[in-house]
Amino acid sequence: MIYKQTFFIALLLNLCFFCQAQNLSKIKFKISDVIAGIKLVELSVDNVIFTIDESGTVSAVNCITGGDYDYWTGSYASEKEGKLKSIGNLELDYWTGSYANDKQGKVKSISNIEIDYWTGSYAENKRGKVKSIGNIEIDYWTGSYANNKQGKVKSIGNIEIDYWTGSYATDKQGKVKSIGNIEIDYWTGSYATDKVGKVKSIRGNSPTIYALKD
Repeated sequence: MIYKQTFFIALLLNLCFFCQAQNLSKIKFKISDVIAGIKLVELSVDNVIFTIDESGTVSAVNCITGGDYDYWTGSYASEKEGKLKSIGNLELDYWTGSYANDKQGKVKSISNIEIDYWTGSYAENKRGKVKSIGNIEIDYWTGSYANNKQGKVKSIGNIEIDYWTGSYATDKQGKVKSIGNIEIDYWTGSYATDKVGKVKSIRGNSPTIYALKD
């Protein structure tokens, strides 16, 4: 119990460090009964909410303060055609051109927050997935040892993410086991009947780092 309390305090202190550097104020994780992994992550950075889906793509960008929405149009827009151009006074840009490779058409920046992606042959099963948002780094499980974690989110900043693996995991194989200090369990065994594989408990949430059942 003392260890968990100490770990939780350290996690909050590290989150405060990120808040000073990039104003990362909140991280929300969505867990599904069906998907063996994280369904989506929402990171609140400054006034911007970044949504990362299960494939590691920035699937949505929103502004807490709202404002007018504009979109890229015209012949000069090329690969940006129809994509979001601005929210209020925040401008969005996208990776384009032959050099973009696995980043092609993906969000490159919003205002002064830059977004990068894993590229190159060394990236293995994380190629094309979001690598960083500002100074917040995102990594994924890769390599032969990863087993059922292969390609899934491994860490966001200093928050480590693990998954249920091994023969003992049975009906929760590959599903999210822990997010930092948050522990997640699922119904298993013949006695569970219609509840097998569904979320049983989420413990350890805080106001700034929390997981919710989708």
